[in-house]
Amino acid sequence: MKQFNFHQSTEIVFGKGRVSEAGEIVSTYGRRCLMVSTPDALLVPPYERVKMILTNAGLCIASAGVTLPHGMGMAVG
Repeated sequence: MKQFNFHQSTEIVFGKGRVSEAGEIVSTYGRRCLMVSTPDALLVPPYERVKMILTNAGLCIASAGVTLPHGMGMAVG
């Protein structure tokens, strides 16, 4: 394999209502998106909202669920 460097800068978007910009932001990287989630019921409404925003932006969405090991639950709040 040839040697190479890879750099991916991170952009974090903050602010009330900014989730509505997700489709525009994600589409700058391509037309396909992988959404990864846990089975946490509290996260279903925001997950579905983001999925709808991305779909409405014309993105092709693939979904994957992740099961966390016992004792590694997520805290929301």
